[in-house]
Amino acid sequence: MRKALRDLALAQLDEEVGRQVFVELGLESIGFDMKAMREATSDLVAKGIREQIDRMAAKFTDLLSNGFESQFIGRVADKRRVLEASWKEKWQEVCDGKRLFEDLRSGGHFKGDLLRLKKEIIAQMRSRDTATFKSLATSFRALMGAST
Repeated sequence: MRKALRDLALAQLDEEVGRQVFVELGLESIGFDMKAMREATSDLVAKGIREQIDRMAAKFTDLLSNGFESQFIGRVADKRRVLEASWKEKWQEVCDGKRLFEDLRSGGHFKGDLLRLKKEIIAQMRSRDTATFKSLATSFRALMGAST
């Protein structure tokens, strides 16, 4: 089971690396800002939208002229090499736990209620007084204290 958990967690590395490269290339900023619709006249709205289109077109042109596919693939490979060792060592801390549980269930490793499984794991962590449980409890208490 531990190997299955580790393998599923490490499978998340590729997506994480891809997302980081996506951000580094500035792709998350490509999109329309609907604040342009707040302008007083349709001329100003159209001008604002056109400026956004021009910025997007320039970004796409730049990406394509610089060999986007090979640049993206190269950056992903480089970043993966850098992060892989730390992911292998700290996979329990860096992976998406919610996705890990969903992948376990969809992979047929267990059946049943996912919430019930999470509660059982937390109960076992508590009874064993693990560092992770202590950290969760401290964070929860801090959040509860901040909301009152």
